[in-house]
Amino acid sequence: MAEGGGTPGLEVVVQSAKNLINLERIGKSDPYCIVEYKGEEQQTDVISNDLNPKWNKVRIRVVEGRQIEGSDVSPVVKVTVSNQIKQTRAAKHTSSPYFDQVSNAKRFRSNSLIGTFKMPIGVVYIQEGHSFVRKWLLLSNPEDPTGGAKGYLKVTMIVLGPGDDAPQSGKGTEGDDDVESNLLRPAGVQLRPATLSLKVFQAEDIPQMDSAALEGIKNLFGAGTESKKLVDPYLQLEFAGKKFPSMCTKIKLTLKDWDRFGKDDTIATVFLDVADVSWPAGAHGFLPTMGPAFINFYGGPREFSALPDGYDELNKGKGEGVAYRGRVLMQLSTTMGEQPEDGTEVVDIQEEDLPAVDKFMRRRRFRLAMFMLSATRMREKDTDGPITFEVSVGNFGDVQDASTPPSSSATQDQAATEMDNSIAVVRRVELRKIVEDASVLRSQEEAPIDVETVVSKAEGYVGMLKNLARGPPSSMPDIMIWMIGGEKKKIAYYRIPAHEVLFSPNPDHRGKFCGKNQTIVMKYMEKKDKKRLPCQLRLNLWFGLQRQAHLFTRQGAEGVINVYAETYQNQHQGLIHGWEDCHGDDRPPWSDVAGLVPLPKDNFVPAEGWKWAGPWFVDPDPSMFLGKDAGFKNFVEEVYEHEVRQGPGRSWEKNKDEAKHWTDSSNKPAGRKDQIACAEGWEWSSDWEADLNRAVDEEGWEYSVELFTSAWTGVEKQFHLCRRKRWIRKRERIAEADSKKQVFKHHNVLNNDLPDILTCKYLVRLSWWMSTSHFDLCTDIHECPQQEELMKGGGWMYATTWSSRFEAEQGFADMVRHRRWHRKMAPEEETEGAFLTLGATAMKSEGKEDKNKMGAMYAPRVMLSYEKHHVYQLRCYLYQGRDLPVMDEETVAGDLLGGGGNKDVSCDPFCRVCFLNHTALTEIKRYTLNPTWDQTLIIDNIRIHADPDKLAEDPPIIFTSVLDYDAMGKPEYIGRSTSVPMVKLSGGRDPRKPRLGWYPITTREGTYAGQLLAAFELYLDDGQLPPPPPLHEDSDTLFHVPSDIRPQMQRTGIEVLCWGVRKLKKYHLRNVTSPQCEFEIGGNVMKSPVIKSVEQNPNFPEPSIFFDVYLPREDLYMPPMTIKVRDHRLFGRKPVVGRCVISNLAPFSVEPEQQTGAEEGEDGQQQQEEEEVEADGQPPEEDHTVLEIEPPLEEPKEQQPDEATEEDIDWWCKFYASIGDEQQAGSYLQHGYDTMEVYDDPLETIKTFDYLEDFTSTFHLERGKKGDSDDEDDDGSVGEVKAKFRLYPLPADPRAPLPPKILDRYPAPDPVDCVVRVYVIRALTLQPQDMNGLIPLEKDLEIRVYDMDLISRDDLIGSTIIDLENRLLTKHRGTCGLPQTYTIDGPNVWRDIQEPKAILESLAERDGIDKPVYDGTNKLKFNGNTYRLETFENEKKLPKHIGPADQRLALHVLREQDLVPEHVETRPLYSKMQPGLEQGRLQLWVDIFPKDLGQPPPPVDVTPRLAKKYELRVIIWNTADVYLDETSITGEQMSDIYVKGWITGLEDDKQKTDIHYRSLDGTGMFNWRFVFPFEYLPAEKMVYIAKKEHFWSLDKTVAKKPLQLNIQVWDNDKFSFDDWLGEVTLDLNELVMPATSAKKCGLHQLPSLNPDEESEGVLGFLGLRDRPQPVCLFRQKTSRGWWPVFMAAEGTRELRGKVEMTLEILTEDEAMEKEAGKGQKDPNMNPTLEKPNRPSTSFLWFTSPFRTLRIIIWRNYKWYIIGGLIILLIAAILLLFMYNMPGYIAKKIIGA
Repeated sequence: MAEGGGTPGLEVVVQSAKNLINLERIGKSDPYCIVEYKGEEQQTDVISNDLNPKWNKVRIRVVEGRQIEGSDVSPVVKVTVSNQIKQTRAAKHTSSPYFDQVSNAKRFRSNSLIGTFKMPIGVVYIQEGHSFVRKWLLLSNPEDPTGGAKGYLKVTMIVLGPGDDAPQSGKGTEGDDDVESNLLRPAGVQLRPATLSLKVFQAEDIPQMDSAALEGIKNLFGAGTESKKLVDPYLQLEFAGKKFPSMCTKIKLTLKDWDRFGKDDTIATVFLDVADVSWPAGAHGFLPTMGPAFINFYGGPREFSALPDGYDELNKGKGEGVAYRGRVLMQLSTTMGEQPEDGTEVVDIQEEDLPAVDKFMRRRRFRLAMFMLSATRMREKDTDGPITFEVSVGNFGDVQDASTPPSSSATQDQAATEMDNSIAVVRRVELRKIVEDASVLRSQEEAPIDVETVVSKAEGYVGMLKNLARGPPSSMPDIMIWMIGGEKKKIAYYRIPAHEVLFSPNPDHRGKFCGKNQTIVMKYMEKKDKKRLPCQLRLNLWFGLQRQAHLFTRQGAEGVINVYAETYQNQHQGLIHGWEDCHGDDRPPWSDVAGLVPLPKDNFVPAEGWKWAGPWFVDPDPSMFLGKDAGFKNFVEEVYEHEVRQGPGRSWEKNKDEAKHWTDSSNKPAGRKDQIACAEGWEWSSDWEADLNRAVDEEGWEYSVELFTSAWTGVEKQFHLCRRKRWIRKRERIAEADSKKQVFKHHNVLNNDLPDILTCKYLVRLSWWMSTSHFDLCTDIHECPQQEELMKGGGWMYATTWSSRFEAEQGFADMVRHRRWHRKMAPEEETEGAFLTLGATAMKSEGKEDKNKMGAMYAPRVMLSYEKHHVYQLRCYLYQGRDLPVMDEETVAGDLLGGGGNKDVSCDPFCRVCFLNHTALTEIKRYTLNPTWDQTLIIDNIRIHADPDKLAEDPPIIFTSVLDYDAMGKPEYIGRSTSVPMVKLSGGRDPRKPRLGWYPITTREGTYAGQLLAAFELYLDDGQLPPPPPLHEDSDTLFHVPSDIRPQMQRTGIEVLCWGVRKLKKYHLRNVTSPQCEFEIGGNVMKSPVIKSVEQNPNFPEPSIFFDVYLPREDLYMPPMTIKVRDHRLFGRKPVVGRCVISNLAPFSVEPEQQTGAEEGEDGQQQQEEEEVEADGQPPEEDHTVLEIEPPLEEPKEQQPDEATEEDIDWWCKFYASIGDEQQAGSYLQHGYDTMEVYDDPLETIKTFDYLEDFTSTFHLERGKKGDSDDEDDDGSVGEVKAKFRLYPLPADPRAPLPPKILDRYPAPDPVDCVVRVYVIRALTLQPQDMNGLIPLEKDLEIRVYDMDLISRDDLIGSTIIDLENRLLTKHRGTCGLPQTYTIDGPNVWRDIQEPKAILESLAERDGIDKPVYDGTNKLKFNGNTYRLETFENEKKLPKHIGPADQRLALHVLREQDLVPEHVETRPLYSKMQPGLEQGRLQLWVDIFPKDLGQPPPPVDVTPRLAKKYELRVIIWNTADVYLDETSITGEQMSDIYVKGWITGLEDDKQKTDIHYRSLDGTGMFNWRFVFPFEYLPAEKMVYIAKKEHFWSLDKTVAKKPLQLNIQVWDNDKFSFDDWLGEVTLDLNELVMPATSAKKCGLHQLPSLNPDEESEGVLGFLGLRDRPQPVCLFRQKTSRGWWPVFMAAEGTRELRGKVEMTLEILTEDEAMEKEAGKGQKDPNMNPTLEKPNRPSTSFLWFTSPFRTLRIIIWRNYKWYIIGGLIILLIAAILLLFMYNMPGYIAKKIIGA
């Protein structure tokens, strides 16, 4: 299955197996599964001792890796579970790869092993949720456990068994980097100890963190005498990785402020990337090392605030820092093999180490020059007050930081450190390798080299160079550019790394932007505004050493650099004396513009090396001369009319003071509205009218208590004494006047004036501050009429307060004023870079108290003046947009109330092009998501002060915003695209032509919002511009895109087969009942007929629609097709209920010849060739096509099947034969029956059948904005449209005839009443069920699979949906599959409602070709081809019950037409609980029978096979030559023999005979009967076993086993386990013939253990050639004779005895008629078994002691017993004699 449109792959999920054959003699088999596909094998793991194995599903998600060992590695992760191997894509040239997937890589180099991790999957399964989620694995070398970590890999491992739910892995969190809790380390891996040492020497430039209130109190009481820094800093180090190489890639350094009473405050945070300060292990690698060096800290703004400012997250390192907050001098080192002792982690630096750091603290003077070229695209809310742009490096240049003098600009001089030397070695070695490798590649130029190989190599070199370019953070602070608003509020910022603009005398070593123009987009500090654009700056930066300032050159840049001393004269208006100088209480009389630094004019002295070049003069701020209409082409003139009344409730009257009766918005006097003249270069476009679009009453008045207030309201109250009315009149700029109006001839801040997004009442004052490291850019004024008028008033600028906006005209409430004084300075030695040597200059001291003040120094002002400018013209060619999002949706109330008309409120897009400070708009395209503007925007009079050649190298960026017009509010922002114009410096003489390109449109969040087809040209206006493009026909201001730029159009025909709508969801609580489709492409709209009632017929009555339009010839420029579905409702309402945009129309395009050739597009319809039918049966003429099929190869003659087995053949035999399971198929194939196709995927995914979308495709409708669907389970789709498209070129001449239509043949669009049969094959053993369906009213067939629960509700496992309409309408005829052979009876009886001949005729009628012509019954001509029956059935074995020849021939022809064959498809099951995750598969097929064709045939019987009951009777008569396993006390070999028997799978019913004791020759006599009842499947030849696995199990488990009889011979032991002597397993379906006597019985009766002997035919069996063929006991019914028992060991058999048995199989009925008991029990008949006549020696010795004495002891030891008795008698006599002899002799002696 292909993912993301990639190369298709095969995924095989082995879940479980059942009823496996036991191949083990003792115990059960250990199964595993091998999957082979195209020569590639994969094997599952082994399940021990289980015949019903279940393989768990193991899911491994590889997320990322870190610290992978190696200098230039392209890691690939290889995952092996058992014998299955998966591997990820290669992450090229990185030691920290990010994968987030598992996929198949193209290759894996076995010799590139970096590290491994190994663990049993059982460890994963026993975890909670059977998973490890986002854990880190420590990679190691398995051959070197002490080698340490080779890297780290983050993975998610899940092991799922059947029924287990997959846990949600989710996305990563901050806790993922918690090393200790998320690390898995393999057993046996030893890690090396290491010590990370950080030495902290000093910190500087840390901002204030504590309030100065307490210090003020101390100074008041004299307790505080010293000035304190109001910060108590300390540094905190955090490093999670306690192993090296550590998986934690960053070292966290936090600078904190100690607080005595509360929580310590965070000053700033910095993260050091370990990869930047180390190099992977190797000959030239080094451990994390850095410094001594300064580390810069960034965070929130430096200004101290006692209240929370919302920037604490920035100080903690979350997000990009917006301001420099200090730096720390530190040294980092790593030592392997050592660990610090406890309690010694923080120690003081030794005194002897401090002098070594001194050389790293030296200072050098730098100079930073910034040329501000333009500032545009500022927002209205940011321009309420004066706008200041500031540039700084560190603290230098920050005018709000009083800790640095205005002229100081010094940073440290960096000496070479240990890390610098190590990096130098690494770079030299790696560069040498790159050069050598590239040289080898280059030397192979003559040999053929694959392009992909070269590109891959080149990408590798780029990656390696990028890795080498990485380094530690620079000690030089970043250059900060600030946008500062009124009251010194910082609005936006931008950070530029200092090394990017750093100057070097060697051009190869300079920063890439040093001295070059660049365009930057500033960033808001506020998190809520982060995605908005505050300002676009175009600037030029130069940063270098002060001693290199003389090398500064502007390289052809225009403009003159002037240096001025600057001060402001400040006055306020007194109550008595009028205007007078300030006295210093509120502001010094002479100061800087902010009024903070006293700068008396007479105290200035020239800077060192400079001299005065003229006297002091008043130089007004040029921003004061900008009119309110500057930068606008359309402007609204306004004036306010005022009225007053003398008391509450009195009448309104005009103000007696005429100056107060008419004012502007600032309450300054203005003339009457009829006396206001139109400004020069403008013309009125409307009359004066009251502005009613405000909070006013119906006459336009707004009311207030007093005039000088902002609390105006539109509701009149009794206490209101003032009211005013705003009068407005629109005017437009005259284009001719624009080109002549040149008020300023210098810096383009005046020419660019204001961004056009600002309204007229806001004035922007631009001033750039400079204190050596940054400087102020402003302008000189020459020949300015406004200046002359202003100078008449002394050049004063007025304001109400010092924080208010200053204006040139004095107002009623203005109480303060100031004016700017300049005095020019010139260098004593004229050089271009002389201004860079300027520093803060000391002023004359006026008193002792001034000596320690910052006011004693001043920073000269540096300005850039221009004598001329270049005028450009921008031409924007905006052709079209596509895939725009839906921006508007009609409300539910609007729909229910009938408001809104019939408009599509989806989107009304228009474009706004912003270039520098110029803006132009396109026209608004109403109600479309794919607008075609075809408009050229021409922007004239673009004044740019820059060298044209340099401008061509780096032109300014063009921002094109796409907005949605809203008549009731502001336009809604959709997105913007950026581009650069093609610069033409020779005007219209440049032959180059821009090419339209698709520019992506992105939202503020960075998401995709469509595409814009546009091109841009920037002409240098030299008076020879090309003529403008032609105008639109209906407009005199809108220009077309030029013909040589716009896409080449061609006349195109579009055929649409709009078949119908499906599954339409409710729209605004109402059902969609009468839909209509609209097809829009390139501004052309065609409508389908209206469906009267979807419930009765969802198809359109006239589905064919034809477009004759002009569309682009190239597919690149082809506009999308938009499908809109409208619902016709009451009162003429036609809301759009759904839409679909088809962006790519290439799949629907056909070439002209495809309409008239042999095939027609994707339909594959064949055009007919006229042919006469031949009657003589000869081969066809040359223009005919003969299908010759080679006869099949001769196969070995197969054994004819037995007639008795045909009754066992059912549909399942056909199914198993089709999937290759010959065992369960039985003798099906031997009868010559047909097989069918078993697809492993749904029928809709098979390309051969055009995915069943050849008639129509399904297009899903969307509604745009979320939340509009009334369904809870909203999947984003609100319905479907069934349609088909064909695009092809038409003749350019409109009078030429049109080609024949392609989509002109279609069935009647009426519903078809069908019988739908669903055959579920491998699921819940369901019976086929007929369902009546009216297609397409009920087109979707949903099949759900549930897990049945007895107590709770059944659980849904998964479901699958089948589109029945596609199967009914497809040309591949998906209603009923075609079998291979036409049969009229038997298991493959024809099941279709139509005969083959009828189907073939209907196929010809559908395709518009001639009907088939039959020549007899064996020859057929169809569609220009001749077919013969013998061609298809030559030497083919035909089954029984075949039908007529003509029907068979028609069927063979049908199978040649790519029609759906008889099949079983496999459909995946999905669940909404786990979307996208397959829950299993279902095998089924669907038959559809239209009722108008007749009564459908009976359904196919797919009932699961039912087992039949049988009884096996086994009579054990005798045994012979049984192995004698024991030795008696008399030394005789003997065995106590008994026989045990059972059927495989029915081990619970094991039976055994009685015991034949003391068999001395292996003979046993039993006459014993075994009776085994069992259930049997004749077709599968399997025993059917259904039993509960456990006593608590609710359901029985079904198993199938082969019918095998197991006979074992045992030796009985009373005081130990019985001894197994031998066995034989008899397959009763292939029963080996028994021997007639014990002498003839032997191992030769059994098949050989060596399979090669039988296959090669060598003897065939051991010892004999004439081994009888095995027989089936079911056919023979009974068999008697001798069978050998044996013991197998090491591939050989050892004969251990012979058993005489009678085997008999009876059916259930036969067993009831011929009763027989087990053993010798009643009923002992059929046959009657007599007790065995065993020898007298057969008995159990301890149960018959006298018999034991007589037979065992007396028979063998009688002479020994007699001799013993005689000896005992003699001994007794002697003993008696010896006992009585002494007494007798004594008596004799004494004479008794």
